[in-house]
Amino acid sequence: ADATWAADDMDAGRAAMNQSIAAARQALAEAEAGDEAAQAHAAERLSLATWGLMQICTEQLDLRPAVEAVDVALALLDDADELALARLRLAAANLDYFETNDAARARPAVEAALSTAQAADDEVLTAAALDMLLVVRAEHDDPPSEADWEALEAAGRRIGDWSMVLGAITNSQFTWFDRDPARCLPVADRVAT
Repeated sequence: ADATWAADDMDAGRAAMNQSIAAARQALAEAEAGDEAAQAHAAERLSLATWGLMQICTEQLDLRPAVEAVDVALALLDDADELALARLRLAAANLDYFETNDAARARPAVEAALSTAQAADDEVLTAAALDMLLVVRAEHDDPPSEADWEALEAAGRRIGDWSMVLGAITNSQFTWFDRDPARCLPVADRVAT
């Protein structure tokens, strides 16, 4: 489903994510009580598919289906493992921030998700949470340092998210553009590598 929406057709990807969510919900319902491995696997699948739907709906500027899916998933997984919950809470914070621009509500959830992802060595969720945290900070009078953007660039490179890499490089240069434009020129070398 991820490959479909990212490389082909967002509507088809959205339909595939909804199918993945439905299958994960069914697997969660069918997991026998006491079968913690099956329950954990279904919870992880549900949180990943819900995260994917959030990304698609955000790109399509149609947040309501993702908000509903995140709310249902959080209710179903209230005692799931912390990583699955962190992914869903980050999705909820992302959607809420996108809709309200309320950093005071979003930032604690984003920081908690980042901490959980780092503790679990989940590079993808760490990168996503760091990306959102730096955006929230940049937009609300707490500008990230060049080192912060470089950390995001490195995280994006580790997971192969080139959009994140380019965004981090670009944003790091906005830190200097007004104060020292000449400092921004060597950045083209980093973009090319």
